[in-house]
Amino acid sequence: MHTIFAIPIIITIIFIMWPGGGITKKYTCNAILTGAHLDNSKKIELEDKGKLNIKFLPMGEGIGKDLENASMQNILAATTAGDYDLIIMDKERFDVFAKQGTFLALDDLIKMNNLNDKSLKFLRVKAMSEKEEHIYGLELNENKCFQDGKYDVKNKVVGIYVNTKEMNRAVRFITFLFNDFTN
Repeated sequence: MHTIFAIPIIITIIFIMWPGGGITKKYTCNAILTGAHLDNSKKIELEDKGKLNIKFLPMGEGIGKDLENASMQNILAATTAGDYDLIIMDKERFDVFAKQGTFLALDDLIKMNNLNDKSLKFLRVKAMSEKEEHIYGLELNENKCFQDGKYDVKNKVVGIYVNTKEMNRAVRFITFLFNDFTN
């Protein structure tokens, strides 16, 4: 009788302790990447080198309407809950979210972290709550980290959620993307 109750508990413990299973987190910075495809080896590379957890949400060309709507609901829920620190998404959607105040203005962070390289392209937006334009995202089109074709960054932008719980780690990842891969 006790064995019947013990088996589900043991399975649950194994699931939680298994690498990548359950709620075990390798890093505390969490990112959402959107697109048509993310190769698993690229996901692992970004998680290890960038020191973050990645959730991939399928969106864009070739993705069915239902799956894309589910992905958008995931993004909206993540934005509200504050569970994620970074997002990489297409420029058009990013612009809409930035105007609504979803992302952190990066102007000062760019100066402090030496990301004001002339080759970088910034997404400047005037949020509804602001009087002037600010930098809310960095375009990834030419980023060398993604030139292996395992994640398409054409028209993609990276930004930090305004309610991030891991500001330093999010900034470190963006700095890693642009300092380690632009030269």
